[in-house]
Amino acid sequence: GRGYRRVVASPKPKKIIELNSIKTLIASGKAVISCGGGGIPVVESKQGLRGVAAVIDKDWSCAKLALDLEADSLLILTAVEKVSIKFNTKDQKDLDSLNLEEIDKYIADGEFAK
Repeated sequence: GRGYRRVVASPKPKKIIELNSIKTLIASGKAVISCGGGGIPVVESKQGLRGVAAVIDKDWSCAKLALDLEADSLLILTAVEKVSIKFNTKDQKDLDSLNLEEIDKYIADGEFAK
């Protein structure tokens, strides 16, 4: 294996510290890559920002950024070829297409992680 790993919190982000810089770059026509993971989680204190023992979830960070930017849409690209139900079981089924009704049913059935 990869050895021992430390378990730390993964809270939902409350604020994108670089939001104003990101907005400035977007306004100038730049393609901005941000919230991709690997950042340093921080909290605000009287002394300023300080790092904390946690991890940044890039999906939640991207969602927060999209909300803050009032984006029309958010796309999260992945290397997963297809969405599957009954994932990692002998009954796994890869889905070629889905409609909203099916998605709601699969969510209610607990098929997708929360």
